[in-house]
Amino acid sequence: NNILQLRTVSMMKSLFLLGLAASQACVGQATISNSGGLRASKVDDNDNDEREFKRQSVIRRLYGPDNGEVRKHVRLLEERSERSQTGFLGDSYHEVPYENHPYQATYDRRKRERQRNLQASEWVDSVEEGTITTVDTTTTTTNVETGNTQQRADPYKPLRIVFETQALDDTRNAENAAKIDFIKTLILPKTSEYWSTALSAVPVSGNLKISSFELENREFCGDSEFTKVPFEHISTGVPDVDLILYVSGTPSSRFCRGTTLAVAVACNFDQFDRPTAGAINVCMDRIELNEDGTASDAIIEDNTDVLKHEVAHVLGHSSNSYRFFWDSNTGKERTPRPFEKRTVTCVDDAERSLVLPGEDTMQFYQSSNGQRYAAIVTPKVRAVARNQFDCQTLPGAKLENQPTGSESCTGDHWDEHDYYPEALSGVISPTTNIMSHLTLALFEDSGWYRANYTQGRMNPWGLGAGCEFVDDRCVLEDVDGTPTLPEYAQGYFCDDASKRGCSPALTHKSACSVIDYFYIQPQTLPELRFQYFKDDITMGGPRQADYCPLFGSTYGGLEAEQLACTDVGNADSLNIYSEVYGRDSQCIPTEGGDGRCYRTACVKDAMHLRINVRGEWLVCEYDFQKLDIRVGAGALPQTLVCPRLSTACPDLFCPFNCAGRGICNFDHVSVNGTAQPKCECFDSSDTSPGCSDSLIQNGDFLDDADGLLDNIEEDFFDPLVAVFVDHPDKWTSSSWAWGAGLLTVFLVMLLCICSTFWPEAKGGKKDLDMEQTYRGSSSRISPRESSRTRKTSSSTIPTDSRRLQKSSSRERASSRERASRKHSSSRRAPDERRQSSSRPRSGRHSSSRPSKRSPTEKKKTPTSYHERYLRENHQVVSHSQHNRRSSRDRGSSRERGGHRSR
Repeated sequence: NNILQLRTVSMMKSLFLLGLAASQACVGQATISNSGGLRASKVDDNDNDEREFKRQSVIRRLYGPDNGEVRKHVRLLEERSERSQTGFLGDSYHEVPYENHPYQATYDRRKRERQRNLQASEWVDSVEEGTITTVDTTTTTTNVETGNTQQRADPYKPLRIVFETQALDDTRNAENAAKIDFIKTLILPKTSEYWSTALSAVPVSGNLKISSFELENREFCGDSEFTKVPFEHISTGVPDVDLILYVSGTPSSRFCRGTTLAVAVACNFDQFDRPTAGAINVCMDRIELNEDGTASDAIIEDNTDVLKHEVAHVLGHSSNSYRFFWDSNTGKERTPRPFEKRTVTCVDDAERSLVLPGEDTMQFYQSSNGQRYAAIVTPKVRAVARNQFDCQTLPGAKLENQPTGSESCTGDHWDEHDYYPEALSGVISPTTNIMSHLTLALFEDSGWYRANYTQGRMNPWGLGAGCEFVDDRCVLEDVDGTPTLPEYAQGYFCDDASKRGCSPALTHKSACSVIDYFYIQPQTLPELRFQYFKDDITMGGPRQADYCPLFGSTYGGLEAEQLACTDVGNADSLNIYSEVYGRDSQCIPTEGGDGRCYRTACVKDAMHLRINVRGEWLVCEYDFQKLDIRVGAGALPQTLVCPRLSTACPDLFCPFNCAGRGICNFDHVSVNGTAQPKCECFDSSDTSPGCSDSLIQNGDFLDDADGLLDNIEEDFFDPLVAVFVDHPDKWTSSSWAWGAGLLTVFLVMLLCICSTFWPEAKGGKKDLDMEQTYRGSSSRISPRESSRTRKTSSSTIPTDSRRLQKSSSRERASSRERASRKHSSSRRAPDERRQSSSRPRSGRHSSSRPSKRSPTEKKKTPTSYHERYLRENHQVVSHSQHNRRSSRDRGSSRERGGHRSR
């Protein structure tokens, strides 16, 4: 049914793509969409290509689907020499000079045996019989005669690395000059400084010479497209160096294909199989610089991580190097010489006849879902891997079961599902790359180095998550078939492309990486055992992580560095969520799904995380605890979801994962009753915190919370918001002041509203006050009008009363005009009376006789003072006042009407 379903889906999508091709002419490569998944898009020109490259994370740039062939070419370079097939150097006379090397006795015995022309098998038998069984690794010597104990000189010293860049300089031109300077002055020194501090080796005594027997055509390190080794390096050698790295910048079609940034391979070895020289080819076209030749911190960090990764392959972290490991306890090779081929079933289920490491170095296993994988089972690696997951039954550390190089049986990296942010996992994370103690333990187990575990970092991925995290499915289905995360997967994996959260180390905001593999070419759909989405079987996470979706994509068209909580420059100008960006900030998940940046602190004595929101330190007492907060001046509610303590504060757990020298007891209870994981060292006399008494722990945590004091940041309106959203028991004095002020304003407003409904006292006092007020504001009121107004006015006149008053006033004015005309008619000329007959009549009750105003009489407005006052001040009499006063005014009108009749 699954096969039928897959074919049906493929057929439907093929028809869709045919239609799309017909309309758009072509379908380009997959890109990371803003939602966090990969979708099909077309790349039409070089500008789009460049924009797409810049949007790609370092994951896809270094190990994208088009880089498999590059890794294949590198593997072929490593395996084509005689040494890789037999275990013996091509030049038996090539020796690197050392003083007091721990394995010198073994080498001298092997050399004598070979000079006697003994068979290698006889030599192996003699070693196995106990001729050489142990190596004296003690650090003290005792004088038998005196009994005095003296400190023995430590043969291991910091690794000395030299970069030979002549081949890189030979490619210099106007276009790449700044890039070459960038590599030489910034990236290479940072890379050398790290590995010189992280690893120590027995130093070379004298000059380090290069053997031409191990070079390509006796002159090139690795490949003819890389560096040609200077003749003096072969003849006289290089002083004061333990590892020579030849750096080139050839734009090779084999090694710079697609989006590859760099490749590296070892090309010379000492008599104890430690790499002493290697080649690094940097793809210069893929280095991004500003126009002035400078680079952002993110670009510098990305390129440094890539070079550190490639140098690690030269140092011994590769499938071709595991077979050459030595046992530092027995002083002999872990894989017997000469090598013999074995037929095995590889991780891709293909049977191959290969030269592989011995079973005390690497073994094959099968997961619960049927997937084959190989694991490194050396002692320190096994101990660190078990402590990482709190799973003491793990056989070892899993190698990638989805190799980044084509036709690879085991791969060259740690498994992406189990060790995602690890710098030596299958891909380089776009956010955080951690050189963990697991990788340092591998270099110690090689027998060539001693690791400084302070240079490693605790990997928060899966820390203390249990055996289920390693063995079981990352996404399950609930009763209705909906994808859901089991408890052991929460905080690590995701199940929806639309979800947002935080990166594995809580350094960045991230989106869930869900990919539609139908659009990836060549098409590699998830196998049945890796299908987590029932409704769409072509969907899944990164292939190297067993198709498990995880928070590893950007969103919103932003690049990874623009989502970093540690970068102050990423703070929003409109800080709605009261976020704080800076060195001490981490991404904290929210119940809504988004990640938010806040200051955090890890407290060791209480074993908890504290989060600072708006100046207040909130305590996460257990994983996934929900904390209700208010942001945006306290007006916006939000719920934070406490991350796993092991993710936010990995340094609170067993230091260095006990450095491969002990077991991490996650159930240990401290003296104050707090569960506090502790290392139980294999050496019972070792009481150091990390089973490494020569190391000083440099953890990122506080011993106690005494210095974490609340400094609540309060905006001016915060107490006002608290009045509406908080209980009075939580009000501050400022909130009480705001509350009192609001109550006062409310009472005043209520008083004003109620006053409009109160009845007014009878009498004319208000009328007189209004008249005086109006008189003061108008200088055009005559004494006669003022006298007449005092007799008839009222403070507020209803509509019916005003009409009667207007009528009465007009009648009186008409009577006065008629009297005036009668008095002056005897003196008017006949022609004047004829002219006056054409004038308009004045007043509603004016006489029918023609009239004319006196030349000295000014035009009057027949209104009362009250009426004019009300009109000019736009006062509106309420309906209730009108009803109360109209009856009272009707009586007054009748009285005034009686006077008119008289």
